[in-house]
Amino acid sequence: METVEARRTFAKHPNDDRTFGFGFGTLLPTGVTVSSVAAPVVTGGDVALTAATEAVITTQSVDALGNTIEANEGASAKLSGGTAGQNYKVTITVTDSNGEDIAGVFPVDCRD
Repeated sequence: METVEARRTFAKHPNDDRTFGFGFGTLLPTGVTVSSVAAPVVTGGDVALTAATEAVITTQSVDALGNTIEANEGASAKLSGGTAGQNYKVTITVTDSNGEDIAGVFPVDCRD
Protein backbone atom coordinates (compact mmCIF):
# COMPACT_ATOMS: atom_id res chain seq x y z
CA MET A 1 0.00 0.00 0.00
CA GLU A 2 1.24 3.45 -0.92
CA THR A 3 1.06 6.12 1.83
CA VAL A 4 1.32 9.80 0.95
CA GLU A 5 1.10 12.84 3.23
CA ALA A 6 -0.49 16.06 1.96
CA ARG A 7 1.81 19.08 1.70
CA ARG A 8 -0.78 21.57 2.96
CA THR A 9 -2.72 21.62 6.21
CA PHE A 10 -6.49 21.79 6.52
CA ALA A 11 -7.82 24.26 9.13
CA LYS A 12 -10.85 23.36 11.23
CA HIS A 13 -12.70 25.21 14.00
CA PRO A 14 -13.54 23.10 17.10
CA ASN A 15 -17.27 23.76 16.55
CA ASP A 16 -17.21 22.68 12.88
CA ASP A 17 -19.17 19.55 12.15
CA ARG A 18 -18.81 19.25 8.41
CA THR A 19 -17.70 17.12 5.52
CA PHE A 20 -14.24 17.67 4.03
CA GLY A 21 -13.11 16.45 0.60
CA PHE A 22 -9.71 14.87 0.10
CA GLY A 23 -8.26 14.45 -3.40
CA PHE A 24 -6.32 11.45 -4.67
CA GLY A 25 -6.27 12.34 -8.38
CA THR A 26 -2.53 13.02 -8.60
CA LEU A 27 -1.85 9.55 -7.16
CA LEU A 28 -4.05 7.64 -9.61
CA PRO A 29 -2.82 6.33 -12.97
CA THR A 30 -4.66 7.65 -16.04
CA GLY A 31 -8.13 6.13 -16.30
CA VAL A 32 -8.08 4.72 -12.76
CA THR A 33 -10.66 5.91 -10.22
CA VAL A 34 -11.39 5.59 -6.51
CA SER A 35 -13.80 2.70 -6.01
CA SER A 36 -14.13 2.52 -2.21
CA VAL A 37 -13.11 4.28 0.99
CA ALA A 38 -12.21 2.74 4.36
CA ALA A 39 -13.16 4.36 7.66
CA PRO A 40 -10.89 7.36 8.37
CA VAL A 41 -8.41 7.18 11.26
CA VAL A 42 -7.48 10.22 13.39
CA THR A 43 -4.08 10.40 15.13
CA GLY A 44 -2.11 13.10 16.95
CA GLY A 45 -3.46 15.77 19.23
CA ASP A 46 -5.98 14.63 21.81
CA VAL A 47 -9.01 12.40 21.24
CA ALA A 48 -11.49 15.25 20.67
CA LEU A 49 -11.47 15.14 16.82
CA THR A 50 -13.60 12.44 15.23
CA ALA A 51 -13.95 11.42 11.59
CA ALA A 52 -16.78 9.40 10.08
CA THR A 53 -19.20 9.05 7.17
CA GLU A 54 -16.63 8.25 4.50
CA ALA A 55 -17.61 8.14 0.83
CA VAL A 56 -16.24 8.33 -2.70
CA ILE A 57 -16.71 11.84 -4.17
CA THR A 58 -18.81 11.15 -7.29
CA THR A 59 -19.12 14.69 -8.69
CA GLN A 60 -16.48 17.33 -9.29
CA SER A 61 -15.96 19.43 -6.16
CA VAL A 62 -13.46 21.74 -4.47
CA ASP A 63 -11.65 20.92 -1.22
CA ALA A 64 -11.14 23.27 1.74
CA LEU A 65 -7.82 24.41 0.23
CA GLY A 66 -9.37 25.42 -3.09
CA ASN A 67 -8.15 22.38 -5.06
CA THR A 68 -10.46 20.77 -7.60
CA ILE A 69 -11.33 17.14 -6.96
CA GLU A 70 -12.51 15.40 -10.12
CA ALA A 71 -15.42 12.95 -9.97
CA ASN A 72 -14.36 9.56 -8.59
CA GLU A 73 -10.86 10.80 -7.71
CA GLY A 74 -11.45 11.72 -4.08
CA ALA A 75 -12.97 10.75 -0.77
CA SER A 76 -14.96 12.64 1.82
CA ALA A 77 -15.10 12.36 5.59
CA LYS A 78 -17.14 14.23 8.18
CA LEU A 79 -14.87 15.81 10.80
CA SER A 80 -16.34 16.80 14.15
CA GLY A 81 -14.98 18.39 17.31
CA GLY A 82 -11.34 18.88 18.06
CA THR A 83 -9.49 21.08 20.53
CA ALA A 84 -8.17 24.52 19.53
CA GLY A 85 -4.39 24.45 19.25
CA GLN A 86 -4.19 20.72 18.59
CA ASN A 87 -2.71 19.26 15.40
CA TYR A 88 -4.20 16.07 14.02
CA LYS A 89 -3.64 13.75 11.09
CA VAL A 90 -6.57 12.15 9.32
CA THR A 91 -5.64 9.05 7.35
CA ILE A 92 -8.04 8.02 4.61
CA THR A 93 -7.39 4.80 2.72
CA VAL A 94 -8.99 4.33 -0.67
CA THR A 95 -9.04 1.35 -2.99
CA ASP A 96 -8.71 2.22 -6.65
CA SER A 97 -10.36 0.53 -9.63
CA ASN A 98 -7.20 -1.59 -10.11
CA GLY A 99 -7.61 -2.99 -6.57
CA GLU A 100 -4.63 -1.04 -5.18
CA ASP A 101 -4.85 0.66 -1.76
CA ILE A 102 -3.61 4.22 -1.27
CA ALA A 103 -3.45 5.84 2.18
CA GLY A 104 -3.60 9.62 2.24
CA VAL A 105 -2.50 11.41 5.42
CA PHE A 106 -4.06 14.86 5.77
CA PRO A 107 -2.84 17.26 8.48
CA VAL A 108 -5.65 19.13 10.26
CA ASP A 109 -5.00 22.07 12.59
CA CYS A 110 -7.83 22.89 14.97
CA ARG A 111 -8.12 26.67 15.47
CA ASP A 112 -10.51 29.10 17.11
